[in-house]
Amino acid sequence: MAAEVLEKRGRGRSPGTHSKKCGGRDFFLSASLLSVFIVTVYWKQSCACPERTDVFDDIAKDYDNTATQSLYSNWTAGGDINKADFLAMQRLFDIFNELEMFNGHDPVIIGGTNEGQFSEAILKLYPQLLFYGFEIQPDVYERVKDKLSSFPHAKVLNVGMSDKELSDIPIGGAGEVAGLFDPDGQRGWTMSSNKAKTVRLDDWSSKRKISRVLYLLIDTEGHEPKVIRGMNLRDKLNQLRFNLFQFELGGTWAEQDNRHDKDASWTQLVTARHLEKCGYDLFLIGPKKWLYIRAEFFHVDNNPAMLDEGFGPFVQGNLLAMHRSTSKELRKRVLANTQIL
Repeated sequence: MAAEVLEKRGRGRSPGTHSKKCGGRDFFLSASLLSVFIVTVYWKQSCACPERTDVFDDIAKDYDNTATQSLYSNWTAGGDINKADFLAMQRLFDIFNELEMFNGHDPVIIGGTNEGQFSEAILKLYPQLLFYGFEIQPDVYERVKDKLSSFPHAKVLNVGMSDKELSDIPIGGAGEVAGLFDPDGQRGWTMSSNKAKTVRLDDWSSKRKISRVLYLLIDTEGHEPKVIRGMNLRDKLNQLRFNLFQFELGGTWAEQDNRHDKDASWTQLVTARHLEKCGYDLFLIGPKKWLYIRAEFFHVDNNPAMLDEGFGPFVQGNLLAMHRSTSKELRKRVLANTQIL
């Protein structure tokens, strides 16, 4: 249905302000928001879908802030981002299984395994997965390696992902908020005594002769922009290699948040535009469906659902990036589970 909707839409006007959805017709929101407002949506943008590479949509509408926040909360499982993330992962992996994509040589990679709860849950569902987990904290690495030791095709590495291959990088924070940043007292966090080494994902994958990664999850506490740069997605070989991945959004992207490491040139908006130029479609990850968006969704002036914790505006959640090179059948299944309003 989503692919058909995208295919039918023609050229429209230039983009205006908009929310977490795209489309080219009048629509009603879900029943829970129906009493709040009815929105007319138009948006001129390009979109890659299985049948066509250029579909133009047009959105021009100011959204009510309260209603948009409500929709956003509903989309992320009542505010539980982790729950939405796991349910979406399970939904996607069910599609992989139905399409017999667990072939033993295209790995699943998780950057930032932490204690391995997420990794273990996925491996219990699909123990045949070829799996690589990256964890920078030495003590956490040892625990998660032990936790996943019963899965024969799972490997955990005490390495981080970045845009450079480096060693002896100080680690800031601890536990779930540990990352390659200097907290400088932010939120009471301190520097750890541990240090990490990093790799570029394009080089790391090439050395292991990995031509395609089945799925990549990036949760690196503010280091996401550098990880994406280290994938070198302007290279068509890497577009094929990393044709389906997700990364965490959230407050770590805020311009003044120390976890963003003053990487001001790579905001959520700039990163989304970069991915679109490289041939990726973008989807917010929800508990029941994906929500198709465009890069301009991350423009501060366009989105009243932006959050700000005192360090600058950001969008919360997780983003799925799907390249046009993914198989027609996989794209069809993903779009069938995508909301396009």
